[in-house]
Amino acid sequence: MKNAFIGLGSNIGDRHQHLHRAIHHIEAMPQTKLVAVSTFYVTPAWGNIHQEDFLNACVHIQTHLSAQTCMQYLLAIEENMGRVRNGDKWQPRIIDLDILDFNHEIISTEFVTIPHTYLHERLFALLPLREVCPEYIHPVFKKNINELIREINNNR
Repeated sequence: MKNAFIGLGSNIGDRHQHLHRAIHHIEAMPQTKLVAVSTFYVTPAWGNIHQEDFLNACVHIQTHLSAQTCMQYLLAIEENMGRVRNGDKWQPRIIDLDILDFNHEIISTEFVTIPHTYLHERLFALLPLREVCPEYIHPVFKKNINELIREINNNR
């Protein structure tokens, strides 16, 4: 089985309920086992800062699915939960599900980019990821998770 780390975020409505519901849906994905769930973190919006704070988390799953198929399931979960994509980035959302890392592979297609493009810049993704995978090493930058977090903190 492959190890995958999924970032979750919500900043509309009952954020806790949305994250719990998304985790339930992720756990129900075929050929997938939920391994760990991080603490939920309240974090300010990133990119478009003029919106409500997010509730963020990370889940560790093991799966026989490919990265592309996993992403298709995550997008279906978002849609099922009422996420509307209008083409604008960083807008308020009921749920946001991102593959942060998939088996430490480097994948760049039109459909999916792994590791997540902005992972190394986002404390709201790195802190919960560290909880579920303290030994994480970014496959592109070859830096461990503590180094990535320290770099962000040093640049503030």
